[in-house]
Amino acid sequence: IPDVPNVTVADNCDPPEFTFTQDTVFEACPLNYTINRFWFVDDGCGRTDMGRQTIIVTDTIGPEIIGVGENEMLLLSCEDPIPDPNPNVVADDNCSVPQLTYTQDTTFGACQYEMTIFRQWVADDGCGRTDTARQTIVITDDIGPEIINAPENDTVRVDCVA
Repeated sequence: IPDVPNVTVADNCDPPEFTFTQDTVFEACPLNYTINRFWFVDDGCGRTDMGRQTIIVTDTIGPEIIGVGENEMLLLSCEDPIPDPNPNVVADDNCSVPQLTYTQDTTFGACQYEMTIFRQWVADDGCGRTDTARQTIVITDDIGPEIINAPENDTVRVDCVA
């Protein structure tokens, strides 16, 4: 927002009376508003002049989530550790401090250790502009069981003794 200009006045006779006023009109979104600046000069003899400056402030840039990819996907085996959500995820905005919310949902697969974890971060600047980042973690059990220390595939013949 520009500073109030240093406005001067002049009159050929007496110094005129000079006034300055400023008002701010807010819209439904408090980040969007109009500043009206008025300068009024009166020489006391019925001659006046007025100047006006209108500044329209509009927040057109939404928030941005930092610390997680936009649509990040991790593929893990059931033996891999599941990473915790990044505690350093933040939301940034050019005009406000956005609210950052986090949700997590888990869908289980057909097998006990198979699942998909859906994580979502939403940043909201309070004026209808949002950013969303998602992380999907797919956990699979794609390695079959293995018998360990079993005898080889041998045929053992045993005579029956009466």
